[in-house]
Amino acid sequence: MCRLFIVEDEEIIREGIQKNIDWELNDVKIVGTAANGKECLEKIETCMPEVILSDIKMPFMDGMELIQHIYELYPKIKVVLLTAFDEFEYAKKALNYKVSQYVMKYEENEKILEAVLRAGNEYTASLNQAERVKQSEILLENKILRDLLFYDEKSEEIYQNLLNSNIKFLYDNFFVTCISNRNLTQSKHIRSIAEGYNFLEKEIRILDLEIDFYFCKTEQKLFIISNIDKKTFDLFNKYIKILESLLKQKEKEWECNLKASVGSIYIGLEGISKSYDEANYIMSLYQMNQYFDRDKKIVIVSSNDSVSGSANKKTVDQIVEYIRKHYCEKDICLDSISKDVHLTPAYISAMFKKEKGINISDYIIKIRIERAKYLLMTTDMKTYEISEEIGYVNSQYFSVLFKRNAGVSPTEYRQRVSEK
Repeated sequence: MCRLFIVEDEEIIREGIQKNIDWELNDVKIVGTAANGKECLEKIETCMPEVILSDIKMPFMDGMELIQHIYELYPKIKVVLLTAFDEFEYAKKALNYKVSQYVMKYEENEKILEAVLRAGNEYTASLNQAERVKQSEILLENKILRDLLFYDEKSEEIYQNLLNSNIKFLYDNFFVTCISNRNLTQSKHIRSIAEGYNFLEKEIRILDLEIDFYFCKTEQKLFIISNIDKKTFDLFNKYIKILESLLKQKEKEWECNLKASVGSIYIGLEGISKSYDEANYIMSLYQMNQYFDRDKKIVIVSSNDSVSGSANKKTVDQIVEYIRKHYCEKDICLDSISKDVHLTPAYISAMFKKEKGINISDYIIKIRIERAKYLLMTTDMKTYEISEEIGYVNSQYFSVLFKRNAGVSPTEYRQRVSEK
């Protein structure tokens, strides 16, 4: 289902678009509306539409300015512009920002629907291509994780593959969990061991813990590489309790016997294989009926201590660092930031706003304007050169943003500074 967001300052038109077109029949869901571009940017961080249907002339922030923000912050979202006859040539300029479609505001409803559906199809097509790339990346990541687990001596090739992959370990501490079963294949509720482990992986991924999880499966076992900030008893013990509860729950549902073993926490990548050896050895004893008590779901090789930290603050600090390094790139956006920190765009938006009191998009603008002020004070660069230097392809758009944030135009700012 296509997720549509409508931006139109005239309430009658906005409501008419919602009510007079049978969106649901055409597999379209309206996820939000706004009366101007500013309101739109504030809302879409949480509802993440696939297509935006926007008017051009609106107060506070018009459609042209909005699509420039969308182009920079949400490049995957497709935009359909609603334009009046006298705005048609104006709207053509929007093609520079990869606007998907534009349609006359007072066209028949069918024309508006067709434009939205075409934009939705373009969005889906881009995702299909991205999915193919993602599958290739997953295969590579699985190989890298297996190499990290199974080889004590790490070759240059393994480290190089890790550097070139999307696996970005944030912390220096690792421990490995091994999950195995005695009779999962005999369960009436699970078609295969792989299916069972896939269910467990999904459940563990959504645990409310400050731990990054990476998964690697063999024919009989599921290995979990856990990456944590610092060694902490509280966090480690919380993980053990939640995992034990999950295994008991799935045992009851699937009518099978699940066990887990957990290796020690080690510092550095070399520690992954050491923790794996410990967890795997204990599991081999279990499979020979030499270790586990009947009612005990998890065996821990050794106790692990540590100090808890604020995961949210660390993530926000990482986002700030990423923005300060990449603000000058014109394609910096929520997607690229979320990929760097391995969290969803909606989640990091909410987290950042809560920690910093400012939206990510506004923070990027703030950093860029700060840099622009410095260049205006210390160089003879022209306005369009500074615009390009800080990541804006359109110098007029940069000038508008600068005046909104600094209160004066770039030229006036330079004059005032030189007079002091």
